[in-house]
Amino acid sequence: MSEPSRFLITEMPADHDHVLVVTINRPPANPLNLAMFNELGNIFDSIAERREVRAVVLTGSGDRIFCAGADVKEINKRTVESSYDRSVVYRRCFDAIYRCPVPVIGAVNGSALGAGMVLAACCDMVVAAEGARFGIPEINVGTLGGTRHAAGMVPERMMRYMALTGDTLGAEELHRVGSILKVLPAGEVLPEALAIADGIARKAPKMMRMMREAMLLAGEMPVYEGYRLEQLFTNVAVDLSESREASAAFLEKRDPEFD
Repeated sequence: MSEPSRFLITEMPADHDHVLVVTINRPPANPLNLAMFNELGNIFDSIAERREVRAVVLTGSGDRIFCAGADVKEINKRTVESSYDRSVVYRRCFDAIYRCPVPVIGAVNGSALGAGMVLAACCDMVVAAEGARFGIPEINVGTLGGTRHAAGMVPERMMRYMALTGDTLGAEELHRVGSILKVLPAGEVLPEALAIADGIARKAPKMMRMMREAMLLAGEMPVYEGYRLEQLFTNVAVDLSESREASAAFLEKRDPEFD
């Protein structure tokens, strides 16, 4: 099933059960205008109620640029009032992706700049194309932002370099520091992301959502308190039927069956 819009496409491929693919479709650079930020937020917010979705792949159209960031032509017309209103929409969009109740895999098919890098940083993991560049070039176009999210993806000093110089770094460099899971030829990026999503979608769906929430909440706490929270989630999870099914399937050396 697919739901096309002008610049965003959502699809659940028939050969990838329970996986939602969200594609930024504004070639050649896939910049995000305000309406797209708002729609992305709506798409990811809706997943809380879409129990058929167990994993999401976020990608861009083409094979050169994943997302070049916010639409600079649109930003150039901003006022203080409109800039404030835009910032609210931006925050909601990124938060909806970061706090998505199911895992999000970034299939970064090309360069990810500015808001594009923030999108990648909001994903749980990233598979990137060879030669893709990542950057926070806001300083080059008269804006600021993106550093807080980027710091969750790349080491602090690397983030500062990118933000203060406006320079980009290659996917291979980010892979070496653990920021990117795999770097592959462009044509292999989406298939690899889908393969990862398929594996996640085969796990216990309620427990996966619980793990995602526990992981996000615990990540904002000191280690001791965060681990206690994870234990509380575990105490609840063990009484789920799918928890018992996962345990039984493991002991019986078979694939688990979940509703």
